[in-house]
Amino acid sequence: MSLNFPALVQLLTDRLPTVMSPARVQHVLGVTHVAATLAGRHGLDPERAALAGLLHDQFKEVEPDRLRRELEALDERIAPDDLDFPKVWHGARAAAYARHELGIAAADLLESVALHSTSDAAASPLTHLVFIADYAEPGRKRAEAAEILRVAREDLAAGYRLALRTKIGYLLRRGRAALHPRALRALEEAFGPGELDQLAREAASEPENGPRKPGGEKTFELSH
Repeated sequence: MSLNFPALVQLLTDRLPTVMSPARVQHVLGVTHVAATLAGRHGLDPERAALAGLLHDQFKEVEPDRLRRELEALDERIAPDDLDFPKVWHGARAAAYARHELGIAAADLLESVALHSTSDAAASPLTHLVFIADYAEPGRKRAEAAEILRVAREDLAAGYRLALRTKIGYLLRRGRAALHPRALRALEEAFGPGELDQLAREAASEPENGPRKPGGEKTFELSH
């Protein structure tokens, strides 16, 4: 990293209110706190986890066309898996910002930022941790969050599986026809073949009751 940890934290924290709504600032700070805390409990680097939390939604409120242009200006491209899912492009843009403008080279940190919305098969433990924190930080105020965090504090892998299953189940209850390929790979890796069908059966038998953010914005970004 070209800047030390305190300088990066200050820079990213100061940037938050200039690029996002106050509610999202609170979400980012919540993710940062949960990520750093879980990292400390499970032998991962709390500083990397905190930076991932501060970075993950830095470009969330930027329009997709602008994200594409900015990535192309950095000689980056939208991943083939992402082409039909513009709501996840902010992760790739944040990772590019970290790499090109902040000098961050840690592969697991960059991956955790890029994949925080979806995870993937063979993702790093830090990516699993940031995925959990993004889904279940206390500001989300969803019923499942406290249980996911309780499980994750004791067993990170179990908390990740619970977060992944709950998140995809929510989307299925919402009637989403398209789920991101990375999320599907992650689900199959975590549970084996057939888990998506099981979740679909469960969703069909349950009422639509997934939570939304204030203002009705959808909470998850696994699909377009």
